[in-house]
Amino acid sequence: MPLVTFYFQLHQPFRLHPERGKFLWDDKNRAIFLKVAEKCYLPAIRMFTELISAHPSFKITFSMSGTFLEQAEMYRPEVILALRELLDAGDKNDQIEYLDETYYHSLTSLFEDPMKLEFREQVSRHQEIIKRLLGITPTSFRNTELMYNNSIADAVADMGYLSILCEKRDDMFLSKDKAISPNAVFRAKGTKLIVIPRNRELSDDIAFRFPHSRITPETYSRYIAQIDGEVVMMGYDFEHIGEHIWSNLGIFEFWRGLPDALQQHESIIAATPTEISQRFKHVECPILDIHSLATSSWADAGRNTFGWLGNPTQYELFRDIEKMETAARRAGGEYLTQWRHLTTSDHVYFLHERTGDDHAVHSYFNPYDNSIARPTHVLTRKIDDLEAVIHRFEILKKRETTAILIISPETGRLPEDMGGLARFISGKSGGQGEVVSALCEGLTERGLDVHLAILNLKRRFQREVQMN
Repeated sequence: MPLVTFYFQLHQPFRLHPERGKFLWDDKNRAIFLKVAEKCYLPAIRMFTELISAHPSFKITFSMSGTFLEQAEMYRPEVILALRELLDAGDKNDQIEYLDETYYHSLTSLFEDPMKLEFREQVSRHQEIIKRLLGITPTSFRNTELMYNNSIADAVADMGYLSILCEKRDDMFLSKDKAISPNAVFRAKGTKLIVIPRNRELSDDIAFRFPHSRITPETYSRYIAQIDGEVVMMGYDFEHIGEHIWSNLGIFEFWRGLPDALQQHESIIAATPTEISQRFKHVECPILDIHSLATSSWADAGRNTFGWLGNPTQYELFRDIEKMETAARRAGGEYLTQWRHLTTSDHVYFLHERTGDDHAVHSYFNPYDNSIARPTHVLTRKIDDLEAVIHRFEILKKRETTAILIISPETGRLPEDMGGLARFISGKSGGQGEVVSALCEGLTERGLDVHLAILNLKRRFQREVQMN
């Protein structure tokens, strides 16, 4: 009797402008989002809202990057409204779960920082936009491209999440102690965090093989019912509905027919990741132990990080971005935001050099005419330009003089360099006045911009300068 999770990922990056002097490719980003919203986001979300309302036992899980939500709010607010309506439709029976992830769909979980500060901050930013737009606080987590290792799990557990999704890989099931079910639920090493692996075979039957090898909802449901194990989690790019797989190929009809087909099998119980974590909270689960050097992901045949860091160019550019973190943080503001856009995984993903099916997937998402050289040039230039701008900003910032404001009820004689009224502010005073006077004189001699706020001596000013 497997628990079944249907999980969908919604993501759109802010693509980098190919021209110098322009950072984000606004026209391209807007055009792509509007196109996908018409073909996929709006009709598919509304379809699931109808299915959730009509089938109380059917449940689905969404994870949406912050850059997706930001573009939806900017370019097509109806998408945000549709997501709210979907959430409301499933509220009564807990049929919908929205997950947390990094705001920028970034590779910051792979940074060498053991505290994973930037990773945590991007997750916090994602929490904020989910709360602001959808009014909820997620309790389960999905990392970029389902990337997973022990250090990522430690950080996610420390942030209080109950479960995390990952990609199923053969080395997870190698145990000397006992056999592990091919669809087991794991616990992250050294934590209480529940880990739910994705079933790639059943997921790809729809997301990739459907156009070439049609499958009916009834057949798919039968495959799920035959699963050996506690949980089967299917994960898909949401854009496969109507964008990657066009509507005339029957993909909408497949999903419309699936809830009824699932109901024909009493052994299938739909569940969300948080529900699964609650069910297995006190259950003895196999421990998942994946070293940082063997990080898993759901991309490509190798299910590793080679899609982003597999060639020297990708790796060096990724490290160049990572090295800018401290300077970007010091600069703050728009410079920090631009740097965070550079951490988005898509930018190095476009630089993939392999051939075959893996390369075909990378090429599909490449907005630079399927060229590898062009996105390499664009990303390199954006890194260099931002690094130079931040460096100039730091130099200017060091040259700026910070103004000093002293507030005191009394003072002694002040340096004339402090302004035209300084010579009138003097008189009998106690020890504090002498200290303030000496402090103003010393700071002024060092070229600092000193200001003094003191009691209103208007009458004395008028008398001394014969003002009326």
